[in-house]
Amino acid sequence: MDKVSKVVLSFDDGRRDNVTLIRDILVSNGLPVTLNLSTGYIDGTARKERYPGPNPAMTLDEAKELASLPGVEIAGHGWEHLNTLEDLKKGVDTLRSWFPNQEICGIASPNSILHEDEILAQQAEYEAMGIRYVRIGAGATYSGARRVMGKLSRSIHNDWLFVTSNQGAVEHTFDRFVLTAVPVMRQQTKQQVEALVDYCWKNGKDLILMFHSVVHKKDPFHDDTWSWDYEDFVSLAYDLKELDKAGKIQLTTTADAVAK
Repeated sequence: MDKVSKVVLSFDDGRRDNVTLIRDILVSNGLPVTLNLSTGYIDGTARKERYPGPNPAMTLDEAKELASLPGVEIAGHGWEHLNTLEDLKKGVDTLRSWFPNQEICGIASPNSILHEDEILAQQAEYEAMGIRYVRIGAGATYSGARRVMGKLSRSIHNDWLFVTSNQGAVEHTFDRFVLTAVPVMRQQTKQQVEALVDYCWKNGKDLILMFHSVVHKKDPFHDDTWSWDYEDFVSLAYDLKELDKAGKIQLTTTADAVAK
């Protein structure tokens, strides 16, 4: 396969458990990452009912520390975790005031509920904000059959079902305005995620993996739907690094993938 698959590790919201993971596991090992921050969650200006979950947010100082590290992209995720242009713009404007040395050129749809057609209908307005891509979730690509396969793959942990249900999310390359990510949730096993990565590099497909919390088994949020196991993530990260060194994948940020 001539095409090298681009793989992005993407984190939503700005959860405190991301801080040491990104700094000590990803950045320290030269692995790039895209961090999609909901600004009102981080600085406490959003209404509590609009927080993306019960997990503590990283502080602004922690966000600034991560933004200063090599290979870390900062992208928008709304102010109050909403999908209105007004809220998304407020989030982007706030990020630009916090991180004047970062190019904030992307947005990840909060809860991944935006659909491609509605984003494209407002593409000119996004571009006027200096946005070069909007990322949504794999659910927007599911047909009825793939939706059933996705649910079944989470309950019986079948690799083939997981890969097949997410094929629509990896069919598109990064030369598009609307990008699609595959969420990694508590129900997914490391083996399933690695099966999808293997499918992508063997078939020349690109992949954005969407994470939220990554926590230890003893953490009170370990069993939350949007958490993934810390040990599984660290093992996955080292496996991805080896694939990158072998030239089978190219680990990248979303912005760099779009630029190339």
